Amino acid sequence: MHNMRIVLLLLGIVAMVIASCGCLAGDDTPSPVPVPSPVTPTTTEETWLITEPIIIREDPVFDPVHVEVSARAISNVMGVRVTTLVDASGGHAQNMGSEGVNMFLTAFAYNYESVPYDFNPQSYQDIIDAKIPYTSMTKLIFPGNVDPPYSRDVMQIKGRTSEIDPSKPWNYGVVLNSRT
Repeated sequence: MHNMRIVLLLLGIVAMVIASCGCLAGDDTPSPVPVPSPVTPTTTEETWLITEPIIIREDPVFDPVHVEVSARAISNVMGVRVTTLVDASGGHAQNMGSEGVNMFLTAFAYNYESVPYDFNPQSYQDIIDAKIPYTSMTKLIFPGNVDPPYSRDVMQIKGRTSEIDPSKPWNYGVVLNSRT
């Protein structure tokens, strides 16, 4: 019985040594390596810089003149009708002489997809260079005048401009300049 105690005691010591060696040595199974979750690139959808109707007063004589512009699609035609109201009444024509100003009005329209996202025309030449549809007219306006709205049909100029498709997103505007 005494021998049995010694054997049990030795087995206990051996078991403790094995257990302590296992704890100190660590687990033989490799610890899991964290896998980075896949990075989904965020796509920032670009938008156009200018989405509101554009009014360009290239000649300072038109700076105080009140101008309104609107447009609608022309039925059965690839184009839009741009309507412009020029109000030179009251104090809106302080830069005009009594002889009036020969106004050169250019109406234009374009589909967004036909211009760069940062398209921001600042002059008549910008409209020409962009190769977008436009049309122009000249009208003598006098201080105090509120003429009936000017409507211009803006359509493709074959070989010179892109097409304006009113079934796709589009924008429009006018350029006011003077001619002598």
